[in-house]
Amino acid sequence: MSNTSGGADETLPLSHEKIATLDADAVSICHDSEFVYAACRDNRVRVWAKRDWQLVATLGETSAPPLRVHVDAEQVYATCEKRVYVWSKSSWGMVGWFELTYQAITSTMYGDIFLVGAKDGRLVSINKATHETSSWQVYKSDVTSLWADESIICTAARKDECRVWKRENGSTPTEVAKLEKKGRVTCIGGSSEFVALGLSSGSVQLWDRVEWENIKTLEPRASHPVVSLWCNNHYLVAGLSQTFVIVYDLKSSSIIAIIRVENTKIEDIDVDHEMIYVGTPEGLVVVHMLLGGTSMDLESDVGIEFGATLLRTSPYDVLESVLIEKRKGDNLLQTGSYHEAVAAYENALQLLIDNTHALLEVPNEREALTDELNQRLGRALLHAKIQELQAIDKRIEQVSDEFDLRGRTEMDDEQLEKLWDEARRAIKESRVLAEAQAGDMLSYQLTFLADTLEE
Repeated sequence: MSNTSGGADETLPLSHEKIATLDADAVSICHDSEFVYAACRDNRVRVWAKRDWQLVATLGETSAPPLRVHVDAEQVYATCEKRVYVWSKSSWGMVGWFELTYQAITSTMYGDIFLVGAKDGRLVSINKATHETSSWQVYKSDVTSLWADESIICTAARKDECRVWKRENGSTPTEVAKLEKKGRVTCIGGSSEFVALGLSSGSVQLWDRVEWENIKTLEPRASHPVVSLWCNNHYLVAGLSQTFVIVYDLKSSSIIAIIRVENTKIEDIDVDHEMIYVGTPEGLVVVHMLLGGTSMDLESDVGIEFGATLLRTSPYDVLESVLIEKRKGDNLLQTGSYHEAVAAYENALQLLIDNTHALLEVPNEREALTDELNQRLGRALLHAKIQELQAIDKRIEQVSDEFDLRGRTEMDDEQLEKLWDEARRAIKESRVLAEAQAGDMLSYQLTFLADTLEE
């Protein structure tokens, strides 16, 4: 049976856990709010309930192994070479099928339109409600990859480039762009901003939907072909043919998770909020994605900022970065640059917080370093506040001397009021800080200065 493992990959920002492995020789996967569906090589479609991962229906038998499975609100569709089979979701009974004139290779569905990529470069469109069928020859070779949304259709052929078509109701699609690529396109995905091309090299190209330019290429850690991908405007999940499912953060173009599925090949992947479904000949693997121990919703409309501090690859990389900031703070503290030392210690603590997930492997080191940094930060804060009170006291003494010598000061009333407000605020903050750092001798000096300044 297939299994997922993490190993060193657990130090990436996202972690994961295997929830279940469902018994199926799965070639294609999809889901809705209640169920997960798998098209299987034994000419059947299997359905599991997401609440407990129990099998609730086995649909079939089809005339040939299904190539793809799709669902809408009411029905389940399975594309085979010569037919598209349809079942009712209310009864799980077969409704019927669409006969195909051209031999199918792949399919996709969006809204009322069912699209089939077929042999000899044919693109077939079926209206699900009226059963009206149209077809066009868009290549000379077989259409092997297909993706569509409400406005465009993307196609790729075994021996040709990816082409983008504008969807036209009932009429021939209009070609919008040709996406030149290096390598063979093995699958296509997309979002409202991008079209993503999975390549035989394992790379994924992103093309913007305005100028149709290749804006970035995501490089994997293995050179297996991309067999399936999913993306939105924030994240992209790529299933490679062997071993790996890779999750990318699109803003930083960084790998944020790697799922290993050992001893089998990957046929298809599907993303369902915090779940990733991985279809293999040995079973459908259900993987739960986590960020800092809580569920990570990949379909969220708001992406997480995976900055440089979140993309360390080892807990020891993180600890080294923290120690660099700590040493910087120590040097600044020794030279009397107290405010700068505070900033350095705070940066070091923020690195520890941002990389909590990576430091789970070294809890003792993390705890010891956190305690030491908090102690040094407290001392730097005391020094900085003492320095601030001394500076304010010096300015007040200067004003007092001016009054004693000349009966007036060069400050106007507004400047004087600002100085008194600054002194009152500093005194208040000093008392709070001294109480918080009561174990440090410097807290007594700070309290004395605050009392003197108040008098």
